[in-house]
Amino acid sequence: MSFHSSLIGASVWPADLVTAGVVAVAAAVYDGRRPQKMQRQDVEVWVERQAASISGSGLHPVDVHPYLLRVRGRANNPGHDGTGRAAFTVVESHLQTIIRRYDGALLFASTFSGMLPCEASEESVDTDPADEETLEAVVRVTFRVRR
Repeated sequence: MSFHSSLIGASVWPADLVTAGVVAVAAAVYDGRRPQKMQRQDVEVWVERQAASISGSGLHPVDVHPYLLRVRGRANNPGHDGTGRAAFTVVESHLQTIIRRYDGALLFASTFSGMLPCEASEESVDTDPADEETLEAVVRVTFRVRR
């Protein structure tokens, strides 16, 4: 089984995002080439896999698995002032939760032997303000696993 299949298919990462309070249910975390239409939940996470690579050399090769986590929320709550700040704040807070939880953390070591600390950094927040239905914040999460 591939790293990605184990990470997503066995609900390892989706379950952790539920534990972190980013999503309410593991079904709100999905992968694929494109985002799905927003379902009933208020927040969902689209896991976009990036090209894996190998770093290191000689006796210590390391598999590098980068992902973009796209935290998506409904923009249907413009708030009392009509700016959409309330919905934006929800998505941005989940972005910060992911960064705090994953950056420098050694997660999933029981699932993947040789796991090294993760890296997590903000990529973008709400880059398409014309999209009146969905707000999106993007976090780059990189896993490194010793071979």
